[in-house]
Amino acid sequence: MMNKAQNGFVLPYVLVAIAILSIAGTIAAQRLQRTSRMILQIQSDANAELAMMSAEAKAIFSVLTAVPIVGGLDLNAQSSAVQASSFYSQSASRENIPSELWSGAGQSRQTETAYGPVVVQYRDGAGLLPLNTAQPELIAKFLIARGIKSETARGMAAKLADYRDPDHHRRFRGGERGDYRLRDQPPPTNSPIRSFAELDAILGWAEPLATLDRRALMDATILSSSISGMKTIFVSPELRKDLGLLETNFSLALQSDGIEQSIAGDRYPSNQMRLSFLYRDPSGRFLKRVVEIERKINSLDRPFRKSEVYGAVVSGDEAASAGFGQGTKLKNVIFTPSNGAR
Repeated sequence: MMNKAQNGFVLPYVLVAIAILSIAGTIAAQRLQRTSRMILQIQSDANAELAMMSAEAKAIFSVLTAVPIVGGLDLNAQSSAVQASSFYSQSASRENIPSELWSGAGQSRQTETAYGPVVVQYRDGAGLLPLNTAQPELIAKFLIARGIKSETARGMAAKLADYRDPDHHRRFRGGERGDYRLRDQPPPTNSPIRSFAELDAILGWAEPLATLDRRALMDATILSSSISGMKTIFVSPELRKDLGLLETNFSLALQSDGIEQSIAGDRYPSNQMRLSFLYRDPSGRFLKRVVEIERKINSLDRPFRKSEVYGAVVSGDEAASAGFGQGTKLKNVIFTPSNGAR
């Protein structure tokens, strides 16, 4: 039998052993929880990717098989009784737009996937400001509306024009190879901008860009060189305000500001479209992905070209303003002679 002295000697060892086991158990539990969260996040990300891919495939199929009409697309090829005012009149509510029609002025539609609903917004590329073809004066107006000082904005627009044009003639406030060499920067490519990240390489752009909302900038502009003239029917009210185009006749409004920017006369969709996808994952995050689709005419083997603009996590307020959970269901119809296809 142990005496009292031995009992007193063993007790601290027992307490230390219990403390060590408790600490080890706590650490193991924390690591298990962390591992579980990582596994759940990986699974959530995988489901989100599958949902986006499914919605993307449905949306691309829908827009490629739809019939272009005034103001947007007819998903069921029944355009004979359609009036353009049903798309873009300010008095028309969402319920007044026929479900077969998809407005190219930013209308949202919802498609169901095995992983939950995805909201798809369609805006025609001609409703965005084309950074590769727009006149410097129009780009300057856009930048000024975004909070850039007037003199800085005009300089940025001139330098962008010098960066993208094929010649080496420096315009007023612009920048050519000599200006870049003096500041130890790579020379301008003298070709169209290929990605929004390339804007940072333009002389005088990096610092002002840091003060802007990059996603808002990308949402309002497009880089496609095939968009030479904006089509007013597809321009959002926010962009109209930024460009000061509140009048009915955009061309006259631009000319009054000394801008000869081309405004396309027709109101049919272009071959360039911007699709934005919004999905709420199981963790409650709202994920947004924006892609551009260029329809290829007379190219059966490659009917379209896709490029990704950006992907981001957005706020619930932005998701609500984009119409999450409220859009018309996306129709996905395979045209056959039995359903009146043309």
